[in-house]
Amino acid sequence: RRAEKNNLSIQWDNSYSHLNIFYYLEFNLRKRLLLPPIPYNFFRNVFEELSKYDLISLPVVYQDDIPVAAGFILKFKNKYYLEYTASDKQYLNLYPNHKLFFEVIKKAHNSGANYVDFGRTNIDNTSLITFKEKWAAEKYPVFHHISRKQKFIKKENPFLKKTLMNINAVLPDFILKLEGNLIYKHLL
Repeated sequence: RRAEKNNLSIQWDNSYSHLNIFYYLEFNLRKRLLLPPIPYNFFRNVFEELSKYDLISLPVVYQDDIPVAAGFILKFKNKYYLEYTASDKQYLNLYPNHKLFFEVIKKAHNSGANYVDFGRTNIDNTSLITFKEKWAAEKYPVFHHISRKQKFIKKENPFLKKTLMNINAVLPDFILKLEGNLIYKHLL
């Protein structure tokens, strides 16, 4: 209801224009969180491959003509996956994420899907867990086993993470993108 009062609209368009809007918002979200950005090529490649089979949606929430939130939604059989979502911090008071989630749920329901996956959340991210629980989302544990020939980082290292975040706070965008390209080669 809050989002509806703020005159937000949503557009569904699987185009490079929406991919670019999503990436702009995603890049700025990761920059705000002091994390290296996931390379644009990753999203472009997934988009190009899944578009061939209508397995992806790129909704964008607008306030007037300004994109304020976007999603990278994967579809398979009767399920929708909110794989990545991003929003502009400047407009969070308008509840663009609420609009995005509500519209994705509506679209999934109208298309005959019976399941919407809100995606993984780190157990330490209590605010995101709370947001998802308000949608009556059920949580369940997800276990991962990652096997790599060479481990880029052998184990969770709080000092390394904090150091990287402090460095990221002052890096210009083009260096952040280079950092993301280098790091994610070893992780994706």
